[in-house]
Amino acid sequence: MHKPSPLHLAILVGSSLLLSQSAFAQEGGSQEIQVIAPRVGVTQDERASAGGIGKVMVYSVQKPVSFADLDLTSVKGVDELKQRIHDAAKSGCDQISKEYPLVKDDSCMKTAVDNAMVQANQVIDAANKS
Repeated sequence: MHKPSPLHLAILVGSSLLLSQSAFAQEGGSQEIQVIAPRVGVTQDERASAGGIGKVMVYSVQKPVSFADLDLTSVKGVDELKQRIHDAAKSGCDQISKEYPLVKDDSCMKTAVDNAMVQANQVIDAANKS
């Protein structure tokens, strides 16, 4: 059985926290989805043993995406929402890259889009049920 490393656990915990924040952001009935662009950075601790990873830092940027003007019962409206989510994720990840150039994490875009799409799918489903 594969035993997860502390880094994998930190990323999983961080992703779970981001997902729960995303779901919570939608609860107020607002017509926005919160796209949270995360980037995980690991700094080596000189005192860490060979098996230790040092400090794990999660940097994130939150970008609101409005869907108030979209018809989410149409393919065009859903496609536009997906494009807005992608654009917000890219903007957030680019902002983190600019502010923290030494932090390398290639999963920022995928994580931000995937988490925001959980919210988007809930909103799209609700629109199609009414």
